Amino acid sequence: MAIKGIKPAITTPYVLSRDPCRGPNGEALEGATVFMLRPLDGNQRAIIRDALLSVQGSVVQGANVTPVISVSINASAYEACRFGIVGWSNFTDEDGNLIPFEMEEDMVGRTAIKVARRSCIARIDVDDAQEIMREVMGQSTLSKAEEKKSDGESSQKNYTPAENAMTAPVKSSGDATPDAMNTLTDL
Repeated sequence: MAIKGIKPAITTPYVLSRDPCRGPNGEALEGATVFMLRPLDGNQRAIIRDALLSVQGSVVQGANVTPVISVSINASAYEACRFGIVGWSNFTDEDGNLIPFEMEEDMVGRTAIKVARRSCIARIDVDDAQEIMREVMGQSTLSKAEEKKSDGESSQKNYTPAENAMTAPVKSSGDATPDAMNTLTDL
């Protein structure tokens, strides 16, 4: 079989795991908040991965040089949401008012693409943004896209350790644990 590319134009509905209106198989029951997601293309995925980890400098102790690595899990989650969310329904504020969804044009490299407006994405809780990032990144691999096409199952299962690590709870960009760092370097 020849190598195949990802079809980023496919959109799928997604209901957060904490939504009380999510069915046992991840389906939307009446009243659920539904996020419409698209997989990322290779360039968008690379931007998320590059933003996730960065070397900020190094610490020299005698003959040992240790890189200082910054982990930006939360910022990367919001960027994945900007690229991956193409709409939502029944997303409300604390007063029950519907939150409108808007897109804007942004430059990714030399290409203008439509992405979710930052002010919209900012309304998503950080833990929910991390869950959405896991889903979007999972949909953005060819193997997940092929599985979804062939058997109709959701890509919410079977994440790689690196994809799971991308949403590990981290309080700030400098609080990564050594175990999380080992997993993140496998990206």
